Formats: sequence, structure tokens, C-alpha cells
Amino acid sequence: CNNTLQLAVASTAGVVRTPHNTQFDAVQVKKELGLGLTAWDTFITDIRLLAERKLNKFEATNAIVNILGDPTVPLSDQPNQKALQTVQSLFMGGAKGSDLASANGTAWGLVNAVTEFCDQHRRARNQDYRLDSSWFGQGAEIKQRAYREAMKLAA
Repeated sequence: CNNTLQLAVASTAGVVRTPHNTQFDAVQVKKELGLGLTAWDTFITDIRLLAERKLNKFEATNAIVNILGDPTVPLSDQPNQKALQTVQSLFMGGAKGSDLASANGTAWGLVNAVTEFCDQHRRARNQDYRLDSSWFGQGAEIKQRAYREAMKLAA
């Protein structure tokens, strides 16, 4: 507990006093400690921005190539055609939830299509490797690229 730590080092900065006979309000305590929900608030703002940004087929295809392919190579010569086509298909309505207004043809829908591809469709030796890749490995990197690419489109 931060209160105990602050008392132990004899500092009153960052101390929040909450009487034990009152209702505990975690949100208020976080505010008083300066631990606002800024990262979550930023994420929600980003999601709303992405959900409002409609993509045409050309923009979506370019973004998918930037995420999974090589932007210096023509589309017909991309080495990872199957992955590109799978993500394109997911984006165009094949992904779970792609019929929702927030995802249908939007930058947020593109992020979700890439996420579903990495988490469900991408080749893996077994489910353990798939999970490890999705959380920490190449799948996680691909999903981060998708998020950054979508944010560029929405800016």
C-alpha cells in the first residue's frame, strides 16, 4: 500500500487518508494519488477516432500491405499473398463483429481484422505457440503495426 510506504519513509506526499468507517471510493483515491485513468482514456479516444474513420478499399489494401507486406513491391508480387487476402476478406465482412457500425469499413475494423488474423487464422505449430506469438511475439508486433497504421489513417 502506498500509504504505508509513504508513512514508512516519513513523507506525506502521495498520502490519501480514508477513514475506515466510510465507503471506499477507488476512483477518488486514484484521483487524489494522481493515478488517473489517462492511458485508458487515451485508448478510448483513439478507438472512437478509429471507429469514425471510414476506409475505402484502396486505403484498406495499402494499409494491409504496409502491415503485412512490403510497400516497395507491387501488390501482385507481394510474397505473403494468402495472409494479405485473408486480412482483406476479414476486413470486408468476414471478421467477427465486422458488421457492427464501429467496425464496418472503418480503421477500427481494420485493426480488428488484423487482430483476428493473428489470433485465429495465422499458421502456428499449436495453440500454445499461437498464444505466445499473439501476446509477446510476431503476432503482437503485427497487431501493433496495425494499430499504428490505423492511427496514421485516422490522423
